[in-house]
Amino acid sequence: MAVTVPDEGRAQVRSSRKSRRSSRNATMRSRKLGEPTLKAEVTNISNHGIWLLSRGKELFIPYDDFPWFLDAPLGKIFNVEENIPEHFYWPELDIDLTTEIIEHPERFPLKSK
Repeated sequence: MAVTVPDEGRAQVRSSRKSRRSSRNATMRSRKLGEPTLKAEVTNISNHGIWLLSRGKELFIPYDDFPWFLDAPLGKIFNVEENIPEHFYWPELDIDLTTEIIEHPERFPLKSK
């Protein structure tokens, strides 16, 4: 219940149930949907490769197996997304990798035979 005080100093009580309901619905409608909940982070870049941290697990991405990162600008390497668990995407480089590919690059050769 809301209390309003008119100029004469008398308090008037009115029901605000309807106004509370409409403001609550407006708040619920304004929330963003589909925000990423997973966080992948590049923690280090060395002469040999990239260290990626995801969900408490550190992965090493060597340049020998993933040469696309070797000459990429640092800002583009640091811009990594993990929208699906264990699936990493670098949008500015258009590179998709999974944990399996990173851990076992021999299973996914870069060149066809």
